[in-house]
Amino acid sequence: MGLSATTIVLASDGLGDPGFLALDRADVLMKGYYASEFLYISAICFTKLSLLVLFYNIVVVQRFYRRFVLVFGVVISAWTIASLLAVAFQCELPRPWETMTLRCFNSRIFWVVYCIVDMSTEISIIMLSVNLVAYLKVRFSSKVAVVACFAPRLLVISAALIRLIWLYPITPHSDPQYRLWLPSIMTQVQTDEPIDTTEALHPTK
Repeated sequence: MGLSATTIVLASDGLGDPGFLALDRADVLMKGYYASEFLYISAICFTKLSLLVLFYNIVVVQRFYRRFVLVFGVVISAWTIASLLAVAFQCELPRPWETMTLRCFNSRIFWVVYCIVDMSTEISIIMLSVNLVAYLKVRFSSKVAVVACFAPRLLVISAALIRLIWLYPITPHSDPQYRLWLPSIMTQVQTDEPIDTTEALHPTK
């Protein structure tokens, strides 16, 4: 919700407008986009962790599986903290939000690495769900239903890749306040959970 609200504010302050922006609007736009990067990374993290908590609570009797899920959650949390720190200090202090200037590190490389890790963890979560189904003592049709509910997360991977493709060419020289509207849309698509997977697992209780 915070990410969506931030995107609406950005749109009202010049995101998607071609050409020159007044300094005050450009400053608000950079601050808003800076904040949206924190919200985006946090939303991705909490979505993954919520699914891992679901897995952890289901496999009560499988200690190895629970430990693996726990370690996986710690890895995702550590990666998220590292990513947030990178975003926090991506530009020179004391104005680290000036992402449309030339005083920042190569954020394009950062988002490439982040996207690779993000897609890899998404694939791992899908594989965890398939492995989980193999141990559930339910009808085959219920197993198919569970896998079918996690399969749409492949669309999340596609959204992450499209977002990167649109984000990578953007530089401070390429009218960023206009071109960032496409990655912003894909950010909303990616962070919007396609299906509530909890309902599919109710039969296992």
